[in-house]
Amino acid sequence: MMLKQILKIFWSSTQFYLPGAEPSDDQNADGNGANSGIGLARPDILQPWFDILTAALKKNLPEASTGLEPKGQPTDVDARNSWPWWKVKKWSVQIMSRMFSRYGFTSYADDVT
Repeated sequence: MMLKQILKIFWSSTQFYLPGAEPSDDQNADGNGANSGIGLARPDILQPWFDILTAALKKNLPEASTGLEPKGQPTDVDARNSWPWWKVKKWSVQIMSRMFSRYGFTSYADDVT
C-alpha cells in the first residue's frame, strides 16, 4: 500500500531532525540561506502531514462480516496485525508520538485564555 510506504519514508526523514529546521551552509549576505523557510520546521508545511495522519487514524475499519469498505479485513488476530490498513494506523501513531514527544513543547504553544 502506497500510503504505508509514504509514512515510512516520512518517519525516516524525520528521524533525527525536522528538515529545514537547521540553517543551510550556503547563506547569503543577509543571513538567509537558499533553503531557509523551506521544510517541515514551518507549521504551514507540517500541518498537511498531520491532516493525513489524523485522517488515517480516523479511518473506520469495519469487521469483515459487515462487507463495508475497506473490504478484506482478516478475522484472525495475527493476520489482522499484518493487514495494510492496520499498518497505516501503526505508522501514523508512531509518527504522531515522535512529533509530540520531540517537538511538542508546551512552552512554545500559544496561551489561549
